[in-house]
Amino acid sequence: MHNPKAYYRPKTLDEALSLVAGQQGAVALSGGALTFGALDLPYETVIDLQDIPELRQIEIRGDSVSIGGAATLQQVVESPLVRDVLKRSITRTLPLNIRNNTSVAESLKAKDPPREWFAALVAWDVGVEQLLPTGERVIDGIASLLKGTTEQTLSSGIITCINIPALTAREAFGTAYVARTPADIPIVNAAIYLMLDDNGNVDFPFAAMCGASVDGVVNLHLETLDGNPLNEANIASAAKWVMAQVDPVGDYRGSAEYRREMARVTVQRALMDCKNQLGL
Repeated sequence: MHNPKAYYRPKTLDEALSLVAGQQGAVALSGGALTFGALDLPYETVIDLQDIPELRQIEIRGDSVSIGGAATLQQVVESPLVRDVLKRSITRTLPLNIRNNTSVAESLKAKDPPREWFAALVAWDVGVEQLLPTGERVIDGIASLLKGTTEQTLSSGIITCINIPALTAREAFGTAYVARTPADIPIVNAAIYLMLDDNGNVDFPFAAMCGASVDGVVNLHLETLDGNPLNEANIASAAKWVMAQVDPVGDYRGSAEYRREMARVTVQRALMDCKNQLGL
């Protein structure tokens, strides 16, 4: 382990890309609250992206909200373009000083990302746009990047923005968490995206959970719900099915058995949230 020996603060994306391509052992990010808390850091060079205007924008692009990779989490919270459910996933446990000093890109790459925010982005499978060292721009769903089903990873290049699709009247996004106190980080949390088909049955139901696996987040296709009505019986069945799909690790905040049960509880609550949103 070693500490950084060089610091750069480029003004343009081209300059930043040139630095990334030319520096070994470099980290390119804005913020640093989640990254630089350790005494020893495995980086020789820090490339600070906060002065690049295009990386800090939050705007509408087509049918999505585009959030720049260097935008702070507090900017996300303050933006009128971002849905309240995403804002709550940031503000419930992260204090203002951390939100002001953590960028969107950093929150995705951190060793311990903000759990509710991260699960929400994975369940929604938001698009992550990266500028590769070759100069190529690529966009991949975050779930694909985490599962390794695409050539890129979240560290393949500079994250220029994330794209959050708008929800139609037949789509819903629900969340739930279990924590020791209302302001504590979740022991287990779940976020669920789903839509209804032309017959009013469930289509594309995906759940992302933190605290229910050795991995930072586990993403599940809720197979038992596909093609079925979103009623209480099917919701309960899907939540029970989830218990057999997760493999949590116990710690001082909850045993593996407790976390498995809380996976069921949070998925059921998040699905009920979706049901209520859809007026079913």
